[in-house]
Amino acid sequence: MKTSVKLLVIGALASTSLVAVAKGGDGEYRCEMRGHGGHHGKAYHHEKRGHHGGEVRKMLRGLDLTAEQKEKVKALIEAAHTDKPQRDMAKMEAHMAARQALMSSPDFDEAAAREMIGERQAKMADRELARMKLQHDIMQVLTDEQKAKLAERHTERLERFRAHHGE
Repeated sequence: MKTSVKLLVIGALASTSLVAVAKGGDGEYRCEMRGHGGHHGKAYHHEKRGHHGGEVRKMLRGLDLTAEQKEKVKALIEAAHTDKPQRDMAKMEAHMAARQALMSSPDFDEAAAREMIGERQAKMADRELARMKLQHDIMQVLTDEQKAKLAERHTERLERFRAHHGE
């Protein structure tokens, strides 16, 4: 077996072992940082999968949306989810193997590392752009009063942030 294939197999076994250790006896993932099943509460890792739903619900909480507004927001979220590309497992495995090869190499290839970082940053920028576009589209559904209330909450959050971080 080639060294890179061996490393890939070892990495897969190691990650499988970590998942098995992290998994609680009742089939629920645990985060033990703060005891009692973790600081996230039950089924956190199953409910939070990077979808826009949680962000949007938090953003719109307390704005008293009409039924029509709720339907429009729901349609916007569903449209955002259909635009999301499917994961390409072969591409993901190739990326993991390339990263592992870079880490295992006796000499560090800075150019290859920068290329990997650039690809990741481009993907993150695309996701952030999609998130911002969705939030903008949702803002267009809100009334002026709802927008004002949202802006007020944003100002309060900013003040709490400054107070907490001493700025």
